[in-house]
This record gives sequence, structure tokens and C-alpha cells, in this order.
Amino acid sequence: MRSFKLLHSYYSKTPVTCLDVSQTGMLGWGAGSKATFWKDALTMKAKDPYMTHSLNGRNVASLTFRPYEDVCGLGHGGGFSSIVVPGAGEANYDALTVNMFQDKKQRQESEVRSLLDKLSPNMIALNPDVVGTVERDRAALIKEQRDIAQNADIKSQGKQKKKARGRNKISKKLARKSKNIVEQKTENLKKLRDISVQENMLRKEQEGGGGGGEEGEGKIDIAAAISNKEKPTGALKRFF
Repeated sequence: MRSFKLLHSYYSKTPVTCLDVSQTGMLGWGAGSKATFWKDALTMKAKDPYMTHSLNGRNVASLTFRPYEDVCGLGHGGGFSSIVVPGAGEANYDALTVNMFQDKKQRQESEVRSLLDKLSPNMIALNPDVVGTVERDRAALIKEQRDIAQNADIKSQGKQKKKARGRNKISKKLARKSKNIVEQKTENLKKLRDISVQENMLRKEQEGGGGGGEEGEGKIDIAAAISNKEKPTGALKRFF
């Protein structure tokens, strides 16, 4: 098989249509209306055939040996024939591997044994921590498992962030905290706003032709009030 070289060759007058090898290494082929059998044909070159069988003009279509028995089945144009070929089957068989005469119970045991052979030992071994212990209360065990599942769900969700809306916004809270706090800057800005309002009113009266003396006195009072205050910065700087 490694070198793919020819080991033995056999001659047939008619073309071989089918062949089979038995458990003991016997070679059988069907050629025309005859079936020929060669003993130990694969190990050594056989000079003469072990036996032949003629089908009386019926061409052989198939040839198969029956395992563990000295029987060969032939399919031909006229139907099926079984012939005895001594030494074709294995005489001694292993009942643990293949048992041809097993009953229903033995077949079931063999199926279970074959399934156990496929499993690893750690999958079918008993847990020493469980064997010999006392079974716990069923209701308490179920309650504990449910508590563990609920705690696992809570931890996986994490802490939910509270979204502040409306009055709970940070800007609203800071505005409420600083609502009653009076600062010097706030008072100054309020006074300057009042002064600017008065100045605008006097300017409108002058444009409309109001009294000169009262207007002059108003301007002097406004200028004095502005001069007594601190000069602001930012948006109110335009009033100076």
C-alpha cells in the first residue's frame, strides 16, 4: 500500500464483475456464470483456485461473504443463491465485541456500555462533597436560590443615575440658595440701574422741551450720585 506496487495477479477468461474478501483472507470473485474462490490469495500467490461454483449459464451480479460463518451469497440473473465455503468465516469471535446470539437484555447492556465508553470519567463520577450529606429543606433552598438570582440581577444593572428635571436642576437649586443673599455688588448695580432710568427720563423731557431749571437740578443730582458711587465694570461701564 505504501509503494502501490503489484503483489499478485490472477487470470480470468471472462471479465470479473464482482469480488469480496472474507474474514480469513479468502478471495472470491464472480466472472460470467462462475464464482471462483482463492484461499490465502492476498498473502501468497495461489497456484490453483480453492473451489469454483457454476450457476448454469446465469451471470453473477454480486458476491458477498457472511461474517463469522462459512457462507457466501451470490446474486445472479435467476435470483439469489447461498453456498457453503469452508474456512471463509472467523470461527472464534469475541462476545464482548460482537455477539451474534445476544438477546434483548444483552443488546441493551451493550448499548449502555458503548455510551459510557464515550463519556469521560469525571462526568459520571460522584461528587464526594455531596455523597453522605443531609438533604436541606426544599423550601429554604429554593428561597436562597431566588435571593441569589435577584441579587445578581441588581448588581448587573448597577446604580441608576437620577435625572434632575424642572425645579431639581442644579441651576434652579443654586438660584434658590442665592435668592436671599444680599451682596454689595448687587446693591450697587441696582442703584446704577435706577440712575440710568432717571437719566433716560430727563433726556426725553429735554428733547420734548421741558423746564430748564428743574432739568439742570436733576442733572446735577444725577452727576453727584454717580460721582459718589464706585465705577462699575462690564456692561454698566457705558454709563460713565
